[in-house]
Formats: sequence, C-alpha cells, structure tokens
Amino acid sequence: MKFTQTKSRAVTVAAVLLVSVVAASVAFSGVGLASVDTADRTVGETVVEPGDSVDVSVELTVTDGGDRLTIQEDFTHVDAAEAGELQHNGESIDPVIFAVDDRGLTVAAEESFEDGDTVTVEYTVTVADAVDSDETVSFDGTAGIDDQEDVDIGGDSTIEFEDNPIASADRSLDSTTVDAGETATVDLTLDLDDDADRLTVFEDYDRVEDASIQSVTHDGESVDPVIGAIDGESLTIGLEEPFEDGDTVEISYSVSVPEDAADDTEYAFAGVATADDQPDVQITGEDLLTVDVEDPDDTTPDPSPPPAPAPDPAAFDISTVETNAPISVDETLSVTATVENTGDEDDEQDVSLRLDGDVVDSDTTALDGDETADVTLSTSFDDAGEYDMVLETEDDSMDISVTVTEADDDDTEEDDTEEDETEDEDADDAEQDDETEDDVADDEPTDDDQPGFGVLGTFVGVVAVLIVGHRRT
Repeated sequence: MKFTQTKSRAVTVAAVLLVSVVAASVAFSGVGLASVDTADRTVGETVVEPGDSVDVSVELTVTDGGDRLTIQEDFTHVDAAEAGELQHNGESIDPVIFAVDDRGLTVAAEESFEDGDTVTVEYTVTVADAVDSDETVSFDGTAGIDDQEDVDIGGDSTIEFEDNPIASADRSLDSTTVDAGETATVDLTLDLDDDADRLTVFEDYDRVEDASIQSVTHDGESVDPVIGAIDGESLTIGLEEPFEDGDTVEISYSVSVPEDAADDTEYAFAGVATADDQPDVQITGEDLLTVDVEDPDDTTPDPSPPPAPAPDPAAFDISTVETNAPISVDETLSVTATVENTGDEDDEQDVSLRLDGDVVDSDTTALDGDETADVTLSTSFDDAGEYDMVLETEDDSMDISVTVTEADDDDTEEDDTEEDETEDEDADDAEQDDETEDDVADDEPTDDDQPGFGVLGTFVGVVAVLIVGHRRT
C-alpha cells in the first residue's frame, strides 16, 4: 500500500514537471523573435523610355514585433532618386534615416512594431538618358528588424527600356571657325537599327544672320520632307518613309553669321531626333561655331604649305622569272623576267644573267615610275650538269637553277644516216650523168662515119700531092 502511494506521488511530480516545461516553452514561444515576414517591391512602370521617372514602393509585414526597422536598396542605371514617404500601418512616420542617391536607398525607423504590422517605404528614381535598349535598371535590397537576419526584398526587380530605332545621331561642321559674314555647313547623320515610319529632327542654335536647308537624303537618295522649316534660330525636319534597320538619313543645312559679328563670338548647337513615338535621341558631335575675325593690320604672312613629299627613287624589282629548262647541251637557255620599277622616278638599269659570277647575257632596260616590262636573256652550255645562275638588277636579284642534259645520241645517228644517204644519192646522180654522157657520145657520129674521105683519107691525099710535086722538081 505504501509502495503504491509512493509510486503515485512520483508520477504526479513527473507530470507536474512536464506540464511546467511545456508551459514555459509555450510562454517563450509566445514572446517570439522580432522579424520581417515578407518584403515585396512594386515598380510603377517596368518598361520605360530613357530619362523617365518611375515610382517604387517596398511593403513589409512584421512577425512578433520589434523596435528598429532597416531597409537597404541598391539600383543601377539611375541618374537621380528622390525620397518619398514612410508609413506604418498606413500612417506616415518620421524615419531616423531616409538617404537616397543615384546608387541606392537606406531607411531606418524606430517604432514599436508588432506582429502583423505593415511598413511601406516609397521613393522615385529617374532612369538614365544614355543607355542602350538592351540594358535594364535593376534593383536589389533587404529588410530586417532589430538584430535578426535580413530578408531579401522580392517582387519587381528590373525596369526595361523601349527599343529606339535611332541607334545614333551625329552632328558635324565643315569648319568650326568662320570669319564675320561667312557661312558654315552643318551635317546631321542618323543611323537606324530598327524599323520606323516617321522621323523628326529638331535643332536649336544661337541666332544667326541666315540659314537654309541644303539637302535631305535617305540612304543617299534625295527625299522631300513633310516638314522642312528653318530660320535664324532653329531647324525642324519631318520625314515619313518606310525606314528599316541599317538605314541612314542625312540632313545638311547652312548658317551664316552676321557681318558685324565680333571676334570670338560663339554659336552653340543643340538638337534631338525622334523615331515614331520613341524617346528623343540627343544629337551629339560638334556643337560650337566660333567667329575668328581677321585683323586687317596683321601683316603676318600665312604659313607656307608643307613641301610636297619627295618622289620615291627608282627601284627595279624582279617579280617573276620563267625559263625553258631543262635543256640539252645543244640547246639554248632562254630566261624571261618581269621587271617592275616600283619607284616614282624614271631610270634605266642593266638586267643581267650571271653564271659563276660572270655575266653571260644582259639587257639595258628603261622604265618609267610604276612601269613593268618583260626582259629575255639567253645563254648556252658546253657540258651537261646542274647550274646555279643569278638574274639581277641593281636593286634586286633572283636565283635560278638550270638542268642541262647530254645531247640525244639517236638524233646524231639519224643525222649521220641522213648524210650518208645524201652522199649515196649524190654518187648515184653522178654515175647516172656519166652514163648519160656516154650514151650521148655513142650517139654522135665519128670521123669514120662522116661522108667523104674522112680525116685519114684527107691526110693521105695531102702527103701524095707533096711527093708528086717534089719529083717534078
């Protein structure tokens, strides 16, 4: 019985202790740790034009309360930022810190924040003017209460820029200084990287004596503007055309400064170009025209122009060489070279072919500046072999390798055979001529065949007459 009572008391004590621990735990959790439950950012416009201003708000919900709230925001591509209002449960409160510039925002407030409270901070950013259409304004921030871990601010985190068909707009002056009463020409060039249907150009300048539009072209072709207004202070051009990516628009106008313009008077230019309803694009480049009045008493002569550059001296370069190699010892080597005078002055030089340092052939060639000529040289060889030769001018040289072979034996034998055949033919012809003469001799009549006494009979008769006469004496 006693044991049973003791055991019952122990169980009761354990139960009481357990209930106490649970109660303490519940009581501790009821106090909790102060923290930010949610943090969201809302941007008034997420697609804007360069230079626009955008309202931004950050809203927080609080868990379990606290005494000090901090908000930190960073952003990019912002030219300026302005602090707005800080609210606690819809009521405006004064922050301990509300600092904002073109790089970020810092807010601190000391209040009695409770579980379920909301806090809202509002500010305005002005996005940059000079940005590319593919860039964005980005936001990154955190919020926290007391010394607890900060919470990342979610929601809208970027602002994008609308695409502008005008990629660039540039101004150039034919001269940035003029004398009083003189005229300067101003050229505007617009390059497009997207399609558009309408372009407008506005130019302002300090009052001049006179101004006139010279030309308006689209990709080099003259076009008629729907608006073409100019006076002594401004220019307005309006174009309605189907413009495409890569197109170029050029506008040329002239301004004349007054005859009585004082020395060092400056005329400033400023302008913008617009495509369709997109934001203006600033026209950059030369923007100042200065009057430089000549002093009539100034007798200082104008500086002499720089001397003309001296002409380049003649230089005979060998560009190509062609030969009829390989050849045999009974053939002639022919070498043809293309020689160019790469200088400005006229000249003549010897183009030479050398073998073992000795000139075997040469030709004197005259060339005007930048003139080219082909020169052919030749030589022959007594022996077969490999020969290294040099083709040269006074300014250049080129090595030539030549292969010379023995004469062809078949050709020699053939020539000997032809000579033998010729000699045989000549002998046959001579024999035939002798036979012909013999035949002719046989055909001719002899003295014996002649009619009368013939030679012998005549001789005998003469002798007989002489003997008879001697006897009579």
